[in-house]
Parts: sequence; structure tokens; C-alpha cells
Amino acid sequence: LARLVRTPVVALFGPTDPRQVVGNGDDVTVLWGGENLTCRPCYDGKRYARCSDNICMKGIPVSQVFAAVMERTGAGRREDAKPALESSRA
Repeated sequence: LARLVRTPVVALFGPTDPRQVVGNGDDVTVLWGGENLTCRPCYDGKRYARCSDNICMKGIPVSQVFAAVMERTGAGRREDAKPALESSRA
């Protein structure tokens, strides 16, 4: 729905292949966790492989998600973004 109304999208993926869900395009920032995991992707379109820890999703750092959201929304380019970030850390 977000893409239909041209809303910035940051999509987090772990077990599924993002190309099968969102395709290719400049309108979506994809963060796909577990880059070096041999089990990725573990979803074959019908069922997920057994996983007790979701290490692929845990492999996406919060800082990377935050940076992607800031970039996608344009907040990282606004002059008021830096002071707001600094005050939230205090």
C-alpha cells in the first residue's frame, strides 16, 4: 500500500528473498539480514525452515534501520535533523 501512494519504504527481510516480494526499484530500501548465512533464504514459498533464533533478522542493526529511515524520509538532509538527534540522546 505504501508504494501505491508513493510513501517512502524501508523493508526488513530475513527468511524471504526481497526480490520475490518487492521486486527491484528505487522506491524501496531493502535491508536483508543474515548476509553470510547459508540458510538464507529459508522460505521456499510454502514453508519456512526450522529456526529457533531468527538470526537473520537479529543481524540487521538498529543503527542501519535508523539510517535507512532517515535517508528515505529525507530527515538526514534537513538542517533540523541533527539537533533533534542530539537532544534525543541526552
